[in-house]
Amino acid sequence: MSMGWLLATFWASLETNVVVFLGVLSLIYWVGDVKTGWMRKYHDYIQWGISFAFMSYLFLMLKIDGKFHPQIWGQHWTFYNMLIVATFIFCMLMISRAYSAIIALLTVAFFLTFPATLSPRRTLAFAVVIIIQFVLAKYGRQIWSRRVCVYGLMILYAGFGMYGLLNLEHLPTDQGFWLRQITALVFQAVVGYEYLRLLIRRRMASDTFRREASNDRMTGVKNFGAFNTDIEETYRRFKNGGRHYVLIEMDVDHFKGINDAYGHLVGNQVLTGVAHTAAQFAAELPRECEVYRMGGEEFCILIRDLETYSETSSRTITQNLKAKLDALRFKDDQDHEFGITVSIGEERVLKEDNNYLDIYNRVDHFLYAAKNSGRDQINLHGITIK
Repeated sequence: MSMGWLLATFWASLETNVVVFLGVLSLIYWVGDVKTGWMRKYHDYIQWGISFAFMSYLFLMLKIDGKFHPQIWGQHWTFYNMLIVATFIFCMLMISRAYSAIIALLTVAFFLTFPATLSPRRTLAFAVVIIIQFVLAKYGRQIWSRRVCVYGLMILYAGFGMYGLLNLEHLPTDQGFWLRQITALVFQAVVGYEYLRLLIRRRMASDTFRREASNDRMTGVKNFGAFNTDIEETYRRFKNGGRHYVLIEMDVDHFKGINDAYGHLVGNQVLTGVAHTAAQFAAELPRECEVYRMGGEEFCILIRDLETYSETSSRTITQNLKAKLDALRFKDDQDHEFGITVSIGEERVLKEDNNYLDIYNRVDHFLYAAKNSGRDQINLHGITIK
């Protein structure tokens, strides 16, 4: 084969693999960026499947080259180079021990498919490659942004990956072989890793924007806009055969009096304390829960994925929440301690609901029924209790 054709096949396969790899990384990024529906629930497994499909493609093309074009395989390893870079980046991206364990098994199986004896040298190469895969899966979140660390591990990973194949057939036949291998590896590694950094930074910026847009800045819990989106999605799932859900709305009693007596800074401390206590309470419930600040001194807790509605369980949850909030203590600028009380309304979704806001309109009505009954009360779907 002439040098011209050799270089043509080398650059063509190299560029094609890189472009396809960047497309695969973009697809994995897009899957992880979906925040609703079944894709959000299974996004980890979908991302795994995409990565395994790409690695299977590389392995298949590598074997085809070795079977039908042994001379080309002997002159450059573009598919193998891409496989080295892809497994390295995928392990760092997935951040999963289970994923790294699967990759380790596939790595062993890959090397065993080549007609070479399992010498101590190859065994050492396998071991180092697998250890690096484990390190990437465990510490990928900490090291992905550290170029020196990542490129150092990449050099070790690629070096030992190449070292394990040195006694194969169809090895270098021209002086430019290793120059092409190193060029390909460097090009693929730099482009792949730098593109990954770009995607991760974009994801972080996007998540920050979403968080700031959907969270109340003062208390840190979600805001009314996020509530409107979440309750609509929860209602849609319920109507499509999903599970029941419950909405709890609470209001700090005489909050205007707190602001007037102690000042707005202390009032803000009260709201923050209520929000944090409610969020901690929700996190401890064995259900999917979210806390929202609806505006002013009003908050909501959405409790989802209930198999059935239990009035006894709902009463207990609401009473325990009220007890925690009533136990809060705050201090003014004179170090005087004071407490608060809250009024609470609670309601569950009904099959007869025709709109996702029907439950909110009812629970809001029940909250004001509790306040009109003297405040410091709980109203469970229309019945006021202490």
